Amino acid sequence: LKGAPGIFFAGQITGVEGYLSSAATGLAAGFFAARNLLGKSLIPFPPQTCLGGLITYVSSSPSKNFQPMGINFGLLPPVPGVRPKKARREAAVKRALKAIDEFIAEND
Repeated sequence: LKGAPGIFFAGQITGVEGYLSSAATGLAAGFFAARNLLGKSLIPFPPQTCLGGLITYVSSSPSKNFQPMGINFGLLPPVPGVRPKKARREAAVKRALKAIDEFIAEND
């Protein structure tokens, strides 16, 4: 059913792990289903956000030994040139907030 139009999955069946990640994929499935019903294009969440990073992982992981994954900083694109880890994570959060604000503004 991966390529079937109008079918949206959420939760552990998608390859996520944990309550938060399962709920987040439910939010995404609802968002995609609503856009589909309204005849709007299905746009991906920005990969700089946790939801975008998680969806990218479960939908396009090249691994032959796929493992379920929960939301974590390792799913986000790297923030180059920022050290130490705390500052890198803070920079990733700021970048994610900016990306989701732009996403919302562009897809209202």
